Amino acid sequence: MADAGYAVVVFDPDSRGRNGGWEDRGGFIHQDGLAAVGAAAANHLAVDPARIGIASFSYGVTFAAGMLVRHPEPDVRFLIDWEGPADRAAIANCGGATGADS
Repeated sequence: MADAGYAVVVFDPDSRGRNGGWEDRGGFIHQDGLAAVGAAAANHLAVDPARIGIASFSYGVTFAAGMLVRHPEPDVRFLIDWEGPADRAAIANCGGATGADS
């Protein structure tokens, strides 16, 4: 992505990666954190605010999509998901039982 002219920022939401905090399962805490990172990136001198996108991984698609709905700024041009949940049962259970087992 950097080779294509995009600045790249890595974000670990609360309770994931190197961050402590509350596990929000893609809710408002995670969405608001991602929006804050996007806003900070959009205001950085090295970033073209017309070229902002999100790449999410695994369950991150849930809060990336939620952030896009709840936060119109920054103006995100694309969302690329990598191996996120494929159906609403998987999203709703986040690793729990699905289908007839729920």
